[in-house]
Amino acid sequence: MIDTIISSGAIAWIALGALLLELMIVLGLARSRATRMSFIANGLSGACLIMAFRAALIGAGTLPIAVWLGLGLAAHLADVAMRLRQSAR
Repeated sequence: MIDTIISSGAIAWIALGALLLELMIVLGLARSRATRMSFIANGLSGACLIMAFRAALIGAGTLPIAVWLGLGLAAHLADVAMRLRQSAR
């Protein structure tokens, strides 16, 4: 059973659900818009990494994996830029 959950990529959907739940809780608790935006970028980065993992699990090929990783990098860089801007204040 666990083999099927992993090899089918269903584990990625479970991880995305957990990430979405965590993000909703954190966004509800965050006080400032800047903090919320940073968490959104961080969550998007994580979601892209999970999707790259899923693409690898289901044998989607190198292009989809590379695209997801590239999108994850872009979201990560946005998160880092927002955090640096916040700390400079």
